[in-house]
Amino acid sequence: MQRLNKARGFTLLEVLVASVIMISSIAAITLVYRTNFVAAEQAEKHVSIAGIVKLALNQIQQTIRAKSADNPTQLQGANTFWGVEVSWQARQVEIGHAPAVYDFDLGKEVEPPNKYKLWKVDVQFTKQGTTQEYSYHEVSWNEY
Repeated sequence: MQRLNKARGFTLLEVLVASVIMISSIAAITLVYRTNFVAAEQAEKHVSIAGIVKLALNQIQQTIRAKSADNPTQLQGANTFWGVEVSWQARQVEIGHAPAVYDFDLGKEVEPPNKYKLWKVDVQFTKQGTTQEYSYHEVSWNEY
C-alpha cells in the first residue's frame, strides 16, 4: 500500500487573501496616522496665531490712536510676532462728537467739536500657509 503524502503548507489563494488583509490593515493605519499628523500640524499653527492675537490687536489699537490725530481716513501696517505675519488695514467709518451741552454763558446748546473716530479694522494672521482673518471696530479720539 502506498500512502499519499498530504501536502503541508498554504495554498497560493490563502497567501493572497492574507496579503490583501495585511496590506489593507497597514493602509488604514497609515491613513489614520497621517490624518492625525496633519490635524496636529494645523492645530499647532492655529494655537500659535491665537497666542499673539491680543498682542497684535493692542499694537494696532495704539497705532490707530497715535496716527488718528493727523486726520487720515485709512491706515495700514504689518509686523511679525514669533513667526506669525500680521497685516492690517483700517478704514474710517464715522467721525462724531459727544452730545450737545447747554452753555450758560451763551444761553444755548453747543455741540462740541468732532472728537471720536470709528474705524473698521481688517486683520490677517498668517503662519506657514495657514491664514486667519478678523474684522472689528476700533475707536480713537482727538483732544482739542
